[in-house]
Amino acid sequence: MKELEEAYNICHCGANVIEKCFFAKEVKRSINKREVHMYQLCIIHYQLSNREKIYKMACIQDDLDMSNSFYDGELKMYVSKDGTVGCLFCNEEKKRRIDLFKNETNNGKFFVTCMNNVPIGTDTHRRFFMHESFCSFNASNTLMIYSAESDDMKLKKESNFIQKKDFEILKKINNHIYTETFGEQFDYSFFNLFVYNLVDNTVKYITVKDVSGCYYSPQFIDDTSFVCLSYRTVPYRLGIYAFNVRPNDLYLCTLNDSDVEPCDRRERDGRDGKRGGLPGGGGGGQTSERNRKNHIRCAYAKLSGKNFKHTAAPLVIRHDDSCVFVACLVVFAKNEESKQHLMEYSLVLIKLVKEDAKARAKRNRGNVPQEEKHEVHAEGGFYCSGEGSDGTNDCEQGGHPTSVAATPVSAAATPPSQDDICNYKKAETEVIIREGSYTGFFRGLYTNEIKGCCYPYLFLNTIFYCSKIAIAVHMFTKKVHRILIHNIYNHNDVNTSIEIMCMKEDNLLVSIRNMLLNDVLAYCLFNESNISGDYVYLTNVRSYNLDFTTYETIKKKQTSIIYANVNDLSEKLFMLLSQMETSLFNEKHPYIRRKNATFNMLYESELEFQHDVQKRGLHLPNFNLFNGKNKRNLILYIHGGPYCTCLNEYKDVFIFFAACGFDVLCVNYIGSLGYSDKPNVLNGHVNSLEIKDIIDTFKNFYNYFGDYESVYLYGASYGAFASCAILTKCNLFKSCCIINGIYEWVLSAHSSDVPDYYLNLCLNKGAEYDCFFSKNDYASMYELSPVHCVQNICTPILIVASKDDLRVSHHNSLSLYKRLRALKKKSKLFLFDDCTHSVKNLAFEETLLLNVVLWFYDYDSRKKR
Repeated sequence: MKELEEAYNICHCGANVIEKCFFAKEVKRSINKREVHMYQLCIIHYQLSNREKIYKMACIQDDLDMSNSFYDGELKMYVSKDGTVGCLFCNEEKKRRIDLFKNETNNGKFFVTCMNNVPIGTDTHRRFFMHESFCSFNASNTLMIYSAESDDMKLKKESNFIQKKDFEILKKINNHIYTETFGEQFDYSFFNLFVYNLVDNTVKYITVKDVSGCYYSPQFIDDTSFVCLSYRTVPYRLGIYAFNVRPNDLYLCTLNDSDVEPCDRRERDGRDGKRGGLPGGGGGGQTSERNRKNHIRCAYAKLSGKNFKHTAAPLVIRHDDSCVFVACLVVFAKNEESKQHLMEYSLVLIKLVKEDAKARAKRNRGNVPQEEKHEVHAEGGFYCSGEGSDGTNDCEQGGHPTSVAATPVSAAATPPSQDDICNYKKAETEVIIREGSYTGFFRGLYTNEIKGCCYPYLFLNTIFYCSKIAIAVHMFTKKVHRILIHNIYNHNDVNTSIEIMCMKEDNLLVSIRNMLLNDVLAYCLFNESNISGDYVYLTNVRSYNLDFTTYETIKKKQTSIIYANVNDLSEKLFMLLSQMETSLFNEKHPYIRRKNATFNMLYESELEFQHDVQKRGLHLPNFNLFNGKNKRNLILYIHGGPYCTCLNEYKDVFIFFAACGFDVLCVNYIGSLGYSDKPNVLNGHVNSLEIKDIIDTFKNFYNYFGDYESVYLYGASYGAFASCAILTKCNLFKSCCIINGIYEWVLSAHSSDVPDYYLNLCLNKGAEYDCFFSKNDYASMYELSPVHCVQNICTPILIVASKDDLRVSHHNSLSLYKRLRALKKKSKLFLFDDCTHSVKNLAFEETLLLNVVLWFYDYDSRKKR
């Protein structure tokens, strides 16, 4: 069916996807004859064309119009805080490199000049770990720090301070098991921090004491000090759930000054006698020898407190030269184990004060216990721990030099160096927003990023029931404000989501969307004087329709949208969306309804449909759109998680279903984020509370509109489990599609990379690393498994599974399919190679969705007349 493929292309290729946006250099623009300090704005986005992503880079010009240029999608762009320099990262295995560029433009246009590049070989590291704040430039733009996946076994063998027991730990952990992390697959080797020296074009890794940790999300404070996160790797624990909520630490680090200076400068200064070299007469020769090492020593202090279980998204806020704040998102440890799916954060502010060299030296001499000195000197570094009066200021410090002097010197005789002490110390820790502190417009922080700061306000995105909202919180008064936009978005607009895409100082780029509205962008300015009560009112400078406007508007003023000229698929998509309407059912469940019950993009009229039936032998018995009764079809969409939510925002899969003649209802059942004051409410109660809630919601929706003839069920992951469980309890649906679902809990627990997921959900028990199940546990999980109630299923089921899914083994789907076939139940199995838990291969996704529609309409090519 060419029409079906055309509908897919329109829905998936007509829309635009923003991959990254950021502000760069400061510029001055004239608004209403008044000069305003603003910034360059760059938006990197793509459209699909023949299953390929076509990238463009859009920039705001002086007149606030957008200009476009094509962009190489293989390159990921990051710029310094002042926007003057940046780096392009290529993560392709055979072309992995870093390109350094200079932003030479003084106006809104983004024009860069390549300055240097460094290839990344396999002996340096493997893939860049582009998660959260992936990289950071120091204050003087001479160093750039980033995180990458590395072969630690090889790196650590080059170091001379690793003890034998540490190697044993590495051997146990680095067991070559691959797990899914953030939609990709990473080895169990670790993520290390690397420093790219922009002056001498070299890359070195940073030595750390804890060899069993993954280090990521670095943020520079000044030229050599930075903060980062460290996650301790344990077997079976590198999956997406584990990485988000398992214990980690926030560290304050300082690079060794002598190790980061460019080699040529060090050698020149040594020869000219401008620098005295290292104590002991090594001089420039010894300095040069040490600098040729492939590592940089680093001192560190732990900033996270004893009650910090998990920390995310550190953001450095420089107040003045003597005081720095670090804002971060924290999950606090409780008396009982923090369950797997806890995703609500607290907002914490840590104050750092800078110490002068004399104070650091005094602290170094006074705080090292005698019993530690022998061990420390043998390693050639420094390590201490202590606790502040607030109970959260426990810290660890250590220098980790991995080089030796040019002349033989006893390690035990080497005194601790002042270079190996952190430049800052923690002064105090303050909780700005605590988990569970709700207001009438705010129900918790559900985000993994702090978007920015306009001192003294922190800006974040979160969700309020099924809509995204943005908030601003005062760092010191702790007052939370909801962000609105003058004349565009107000507090009564419950059917619309708003999200801060990026910000710098008082400049913000905000996206407004709903189920039919995709990324309408607003360039806004923040002014503290525009705060009124609980609300912050942003001033809208200019709005941009990222995808399309009416055709007449496009013809008259093409510069108002990102595309330089009309894309046919975008125009057709606009026409398609004009035939739909969206809202929230019971202010909780987003839905899409077609304005006309017969509207679809497969057939314009009944005559065309009957022609294909009679002349071409088309067998599509469930296609009922021209029934003369204005009866409709409905897809009941069940989200996964279960501690997730279906947001009120644009998704091309919903638009595609609507284009094919289906209305769509997304159910936010009990356990969905933000709807319950009790976290993890489903633990120990799966296949009961949420199933009843889904069925009740569907019946209420069905009776409210009263014009539905056929209803179909669609779910993935936990949504597939819930869908299958529903089919074992009632016979209300015409057909069903389930994707990578849990149908046998015991099988899933033993085969998953996160077995504690199943223990927590089914039994409400804390996770055990040995995956032990008692006889009672087996019995309980057996009762909850839909595969053992297949005899009750009457609905035809399309089962989809990914062979490389390590979260939910595809053997779940095989077991369900075999049971259905044994009982002669109508079913079909799609098994995709080279796919993980999320089917993100463009070709496979197209195949999947086309076959879902054909399955729902009961298409069978063997029954042609």
